Amino acid sequence: MRSTLEAIRTVAEEAWPLVRDADELHEALLGMVIVPARAEWSPFFAELVAARRATVMDGFWIAAERLDLVRRACPDARFSPAIAAPALGRALPETREACVAEILRGWFECAVPLRASGLARDLALPRDMVEIALAQLEAEGQILRGHFLSRGGDDEIEWSHRRLLARIHRLTIGRLRREIEPVTTAQFAAFVARWQHLAGGTQLHGVEGTLQVIQQLQGLEWAAAAWESDVLPRRITNYDPSLLDELCLSGEVMWGRLSPHPAFERENDGQGRRLRPTRVAPLAIFLREDAGWLLESPQPQPAEALSHPARELLLTLQTQGASFSHELVRNSGRPAGEIEDALWELVAAGLVTADGFENLRALIDPHRRSAQVRSRSARPRYAPGRWALLRHGEDVTTEYVDASRASCCNDGV
Repeated sequence: MRSTLEAIRTVAEEAWPLVRDADELHEALLGMVIVPARAEWSPFFAELVAARRATVMDGFWIAAERLDLVRRACPDARFSPAIAAPALGRALPETREACVAEILRGWFECAVPLRASGLARDLALPRDMVEIALAQLEAEGQILRGHFLSRGGDDEIEWSHRRLLARIHRLTIGRLRREIEPVTTAQFAAFVARWQHLAGGTQLHGVEGTLQVIQQLQGLEWAAAAWESDVLPRRITNYDPSLLDELCLSGEVMWGRLSPHPAFERENDGQGRRLRPTRVAPLAIFLREDAGWLLESPQPQPAEALSHPARELLLTLQTQGASFSHELVRNSGRPAGEIEDALWELVAAGLVTADGFENLRALIDPHRRSAQVRSRSARPRYAPGRWALLRHGEDVTTEYVDASRASCCNDGV
């Protein structure tokens, strides 16, 4: 809308007559026929009056060549000084309405947009005559109707000459195209830094700011160790891990791997290999309410890519549901360190997640994962939340039972 208004103003200024002397004013009077008195043109008009080339009609300026046309359009008009109209050698319009249309034709060459009420007021013409003249010009294809300016609820029709309206359209399109011209790489980089709250003064604060950043980045996978060492601290002022803990434990956000692990894809190609989790395993943090469409594609789950403890732990989560770490240690009978390694493997595979982010921190930090307590009944040093399948509703039980049994036979169990 702003571009259109600017284009209308530009075309209106360009179409209005440029008057710099008496001759140019005379040309304007010939085209517009009836012109309200204008102070800035008064010296030039005085020259025309002195030369009997123009006269005054009730405050309006009329060129001598247009006297007969104005007399027919305004039968009661009085002119001062009285001057004779020169012979033009051409016939006048036959009806009064046609004469009014001829007068308006000149105005539409010089102004845009125009309204019936404004024309009747500014030219001292009857409103009904103006409306008839507008209909005639529209039928001739000279003018078009529409709403070109916003007037706060005023729905009176506006009129514009076809030629001027085409110029407005071209200017509007040109302005809009300039507004979407490609920016430089430096300008785009500066925009991205501001939009992602990386530029100075654009960082967010607190829990709400953390939630906003996560919503903006959800679906984007970063290295597991990078989320709290680089991604969130650069976007959140005075970032504290408790901010992410609060969002996870309240159920607003969750985390997990969204993309298939390459080990699964290679196994499907007949080039299988074992899955080895690392700190650079890609993980995403996203809103729990959007998990449905982010996790809608099924995750490949070839059992041979996982270690036996990971397969066994995945089967436990499938059959028993979400479980705390100490429950997994107790039910499996395996050492806490082995359970931690299996969980890390399943996280990197994109198969499991947890209630809190502290679960992931404990796997990433080698000091916290030392698992020096080897007792089967010992619980890990962390137990902030339950572990669960990342994608629910997938039937993995049969595949992993068969794989587990095969592994047990191979191990001589």
